[in-house]
Amino acid sequence: MEEVNVRATAELARRSLEAGAGRFVHVSTALIYGPSDGEKVPFGVYMESKARAVREVRRLAAEGLPAVTVCPTIVFGPDHPSRPNRITSEIRRLLRQRVVRVLAGGRQERNLVYVDDVIRGLVAAERQGAVGEEYLLGGEEIAPRDFGRLVLSLAGLRPLATLSLPAGPALAMARVADRVRKSDPGNGYTTALQVLLREWRFSSDAARRDLGHCPRPLAEGLARTIDWLRASDHD
Repeated sequence: MEEVNVRATAELARRSLEAGAGRFVHVSTALIYGPSDGEKVPFGVYMESKARAVREVRRLAAEGLPAVTVCPTIVFGPDHPSRPNRITSEIRRLLRQRVVRVLAGGRQERNLVYVDDVIRGLVAAERQGAVGEEYLLGGEEIAPRDFGRLVLSLAGLRPLATLSLPAGPALAMARVADRVRKSDPGNGYTTALQVLLREWRFSSDAARRDLGHCPRPLAEGLARTIDWLRASDHD
């Protein structure tokens, strides 16, 4: 992540500045701005590497790089078997098992955005984004408990059960698993659970104003994803 997310990004941006590129669109993640409670704590090496890359792009923008940074929230939609999307993977599991599994009650809201809306935002950022601006590309907020029920409802399925794992035991098991797997600090199950325990709500007002960002309703994006999954399974 250091090599690709930070150094390679900074080098590409520097060479773009030297070459006189007309526009440099940098794709980051809304998660670099932290959870909705405002707590400034590290949330893993991925987010830290993306945050450092944004700082490098900001520095080069001050030197004249015509940079626009786009920060999608949590993306979902049709994916590829070699790089499965984690939200789409959860939809697959829900369709198979019909069991809603959540952590600590599952009421922590997070912002989900459909992949096509992100792509449109990237194209708009290249065409009409303000140089030096950082745009959040988000959709709707939903809690994991409600997400699972909505997916099953859209699929015409009844949930068999809702299971909630308390935060304490979940974190204890994650720490044991990380020790067994010898996970790098900030890159294991413990970090992932700490992210899931927070709320991640964001505003896309700047993207709506400058880029015409108009994300589709969450239910529509989920329905499209479910239809795509069922068609893929059938094929």
